[in-house]
Amino acid sequence: MDVTGANEKAVECILESQAILEGMDLAINVVPGMEENTIHHAGPPIAWDDICGPMRGSIIGAAIFEELIDSEDEIDEAIAKGQIHLDANHHHDTVGPMAGPVSASMPVYIVRNDPHGNKAYAPIHEGLGKVLSMGALGEKVIENLRWMRDVGGPAISQALEIVGEINITEIIAEGVIRGDELHNRCKASTSLFLDRLVPYLLEATESHTEFLDVFEAMRKNHQTFATPAMAASKVTMDSIQGLEGSTIMTAYSRNGTTVGIRVSGLEDAWFVSPAPYVDGAYFAGYSEEDANPDLGDSAIVETGGLGGFVQAAAPAISQLVGRSAEDSLNFTKSMYEITLAEHRHYRIPILDFRGSPFGVDVRKVVETGVLPKCNTAISHKEPGVGMIGAGMVSPPMECFEEAVVALAESME
Repeated sequence: MDVTGANEKAVECILESQAILEGMDLAINVVPGMEENTIHHAGPPIAWDDICGPMRGSIIGAAIFEELIDSEDEIDEAIAKGQIHLDANHHHDTVGPMAGPVSASMPVYIVRNDPHGNKAYAPIHEGLGKVLSMGALGEKVIENLRWMRDVGGPAISQALEIVGEINITEIIAEGVIRGDELHNRCKASTSLFLDRLVPYLLEATESHTEFLDVFEAMRKNHQTFATPAMAASKVTMDSIQGLEGSTIMTAYSRNGTTVGIRVSGLEDAWFVSPAPYVDGAYFAGYSEEDANPDLGDSAIVETGGLGGFVQAAAPAISQLVGRSAEDSLNFTKSMYEITLAEHRHYRIPILDFRGSPFGVDVRKVVETGVLPKCNTAISHKEPGVGMIGAGMVSPPMECFEEAVVALAESME
């Protein structure tokens, strides 16, 4: 199949995909390759010695949560002896926000792609600030993980069992119309998600107090829907992974040390460059000197045509990431230059309900010099601190140049 034919097939495959939330379970029960001593992380694969501060903190916290170590002083020896195994989330059909830690006892959403049948997984969103995914440590962080494992996760799982399934694609589409970009802003989509879940959550919980605990934890966290949206983008883009001849970017992920992209026509390859710093706005008391380079699997939503690609639909996010509403409009408009299609479900009101740009063609990126726009949180460079701001970032051009060369060689 030639490049044009392959890309047309890929675009149609993406457009016909419906992300269906079918349940929740512990990662050990459903995530491919998950074992009791395994911890998966965001971004491309990376050696332990090269791991950044916040990711180090998240892995230490996950290891303590799983009782693989008793204190952070034991982590280096445990990894050196092979007592703890690390790997990238993307290699296991999974995505996680920021440092992205996923370990055996963490509850994960199970999202199915109809009609293609593949699945993807993502953890419950912890919230912002001092949380494990931001590299924070401490007893409160571990207590919250235990609560999600023992209370929140089982309640959500039982509610989903009662409701049967929830169409995530439909919620995303409505969320975009209501002002979400599904990366840093998920207020409307979280509300829509709870609207579908809460009646069954009430039935699933054993007491009114337990119901309120779970409901309030989800309601107060405006990013609750961020991880189901990430899984929806992952399950959609994975459906075209390995499609020979296609030049569409299927993953864009960062581990805080390096940034990598994957391309549909090159099934297993990562194209990796050093992670850039995020250009953004900082919370009081912090500056770019405190920041870690770009971090997280959450850019999977940009790969699927959301996040920075629909920022024109979410002007309220502009101030958080240090931009104007006009900047947001221009970001979205520029993304049409490097994509192959417009989404039939995700529509942008300010652009007269034009479909969101999706299907980043790595050739167009190199030809135009226009890089994908991603909005993201900023984590402190030291483990244990957490989120210190938010901003805009792009993967380095080198990733795309290397991908284009590799595609050309594969076609020869």
